[in-house]
Amino acid sequence: MRLTRRDFGGAHRYGRRFEAGEHSALVLKAHEATSDAGNAMLVLVLGFPGPEGGVKVDHYVVTHFDHLVENLLACLAPEHLHSWRTTGACDLEPAALLGRECQILIEAEEWRGQLRPRVRRLLPF
Repeated sequence: MRLTRRDFGGAHRYGRRFEAGEHSALVLKAHEATSDAGNAMLVLVLGFPGPEGGVKVDHYVVTHFDHLVENLLACLAPEHLHSWRTTGACDLEPAALLGRECQILIEAEEWRGQLRPRVRRLLPF
């Protein structure tokens, strides 16, 4: 996936409920997609270790939000960060993110009248 400067973060809960706060996470899946608005994005499925299989959360990085791309690279692909900062672009294969570990900050957001967890941002591990 070619990332260029010009991303929205969101999350959905699977199965068990989890608390807001910082959590360790692994990238379980990563693939390219297109948002409802037609923007290129990277979809990450982040997994939290824990009993009963843990918890999984989708995190969406729409690639025209520079600050979210930079956050993703800083936490999960630091080898691409220099290129991003100096040229405004980098080549990142989603599969290269599989198994990488980081901390994430989860917060509750209201969506359609219900509270749900959301990945606020990725944090360096």
